[in-house]
Amino acid sequence: MQTIGFHPDYLEPVRAGTKVTTVRYREDMVVGPAELVFDTQPTIALTGEVTGVRRTRLDELTDADARADGFADRDALIERLRTVHYPDLPDDADVTVVYFRADGPA
Repeated sequence: MQTIGFHPDYLEPVRAGTKVTTVRYREDMVVGPAELVFDTQPTIALTGEVTGVRRTRLDELTDADARADGFADRDALIERLRTVHYPDLPDDADVTVVYFRADGPA
C-alpha cells in the first residue's frame, strides 16, 4: 500500500473533506489504496484511496486545483508549496495532482 505523507496542518481539512487533493513534486502516486500519514506527535494515519492522478506543470495549476487542495486560489497554493514543502520549486516544474479520499483511522 502506498503512503502519502502530510504536514500536520492538513489533518483537519482532510478529515472534514475540504482537502481532497494534494500537489506533489517528484513523487509518484498511483490509483489505489493508500495510507495518509500526518507528521503529528504522535503520528496519525488514516486509511484512504488515491482516486485519480493528473500530471501537469506548476504554472498550469488553476484556482479549481487550489480550492480542491484547501486553498483560496492558485497563488496561495503555489506560495504554500514553495514556502513549506518545496523551496526550490521552479515555475515550470512538472507536478502531480493526487486526488484522494480519506476513510478513517488506519
